[in-house]
Amino acid sequence: MTLAQLPALKKLPASEKFALADELWLDAMSDKSTVPAHHKKILDERWRDYKAGKIKTITFAELERRLDKK
Repeated sequence: MTLAQLPALKKLPASEKFALADELWLDAMSDKSTVPAHHKKILDERWRDYKAGKIKTITFAELERRLDKK
């Protein structure tokens, strides 16, 4: 399925798209699928870098501002 097949979703404001994406993500995670080992390795590395302060973060407001520019 693609976004082109659901034109009503394309018209939603960014905040509603994010809320829907979050809901879809949580639902997908509830199916007890396993994360492939190479994905887990990357996620673990990124989490470690985040905890060590090596990753630049932005606020949600900044994320919205950047997305609105597109």
